[in-house]
Amino acid sequence: MKTTKEIFSTLYGEIPERATCHIKLKEYASFEPCFQVETVGHRATFTEVFRLANGRWVSTKYSVCGPDVSDIPAQTWKGFFDEKLGYDNYDAEMG
Repeated sequence: MKTTKEIFSTLYGEIPERATCHIKLKEYASFEPCFQVETVGHRATFTEVFRLANGRWVSTKYSVCGPDVSDIPAQTWKGFFDEKLGYDNYDAEMG
């Protein structure tokens, strides 16, 4: 069974192994996937957040909201996202 993180990684580009995957509520009640990577530096922890733009992940000042959904079965979100994300086509994409 594929996880949410595996599907987003396959469709839109590799999500780093240590990254967490989130679903953020946008304006007008549409939901958007994003992920964050936390890197521990010499004296601080740095957080980098990526969101989906033009079919790929891009670094952004976007804030993360909600729990980590990385390991939730991908099937859970079928029908949840806007069709333009292509998420519901993952069965065909994954073979």
